[in-house]
Amino acid sequence: MREWLLNWCTPGASDEENRDIAAAELHHPLDAWNRRADPNVRLMHYDDLAADLEGQPASLAAWLGIPLDEANRRELVKAATFDEMKARADGWHRTRRFS
Repeated sequence: MREWLLNWCTPGASDEENRDIAAAELHHPLDAWNRRADPNVRLMHYDDLAADLEGQPASLAAWLGIPLDEANRRELVKAATFDEMKARADGWHRTRRFS
């Protein structure tokens, strides 16, 4: 299993379509992790967001220097809930055109 997983995550030409897909999907989080000390990169953990859905967006807005009044903060918090995103997910796919 270990060898299969390592092979699946290795970029490069392959007869296995999944290998390149996995490498592409892993590129972004690995790139972000490698740049985590850069002054323009802020990593946020899902568990922290879930535990403090009201405070984390305010903290990010402050880090970005974006004013966030109480009405906007409440709207962002509501939009970031799982139930709200789930309710919008189906409509999002119908409005997007993929080529």
